[in-house]
Amino acid sequence: MYSPLAHRSLGAAANAIRTREWMDRGISVFHDMGLIPDHDTRRLLSALLLVDLDHAALSRVDQDPKDRRPYIALPATSST
Repeated sequence: MYSPLAHRSLGAAANAIRTREWMDRGISVFHDMGLIPDHDTRRLLSALLLVDLDHAALSRVDQDPKDRRPYIALPATSST
């Protein structure tokens, strides 16, 4: 599989997505993956965003639960 978008995303030197910071600050984020024309690239990048969300959530385990800002992730459904 080769997609210029996947190549740029996976080959980036730094991650501009700051999921843990956004969780801690209570920032809402919507990732519109529907604009990615290639189905396989869309699925791959969506899966990687979910892994990042999982890692960010698990990294908060050391925080006292009363100090953690609640964060809710709502998956969007797609027909493709």
